[in-house]
Amino acid sequence: MQEDYTGHGIVIDLMDIMEDELKKRGYKYLERNSKIGNGFAKCITNAYDGRIVCHKPVNDPQHGTQEFFRIKL
Repeated sequence: MQEDYTGHGIVIDLMDIMEDELKKRGYKYLERNSKIGNGFAKCITNAYDGRIVCHKPVNDPQHGTQEFFRIKL
């Protein structure tokens, strides 16, 4: 079922909406973890290139190795 939505840019659209709302509320940064093994962390790196102010690997026992990102809004 999840594969039905892969590659349609849904996450990008949701992130844009969330970023707009965070800016309205006065936030300067967005922080998130993204899974490394499925390539999503690489997608985040590419999408937010130039706005990432911090990133580092995080070991998450529940979700596997991820990368933490702090992204300037």
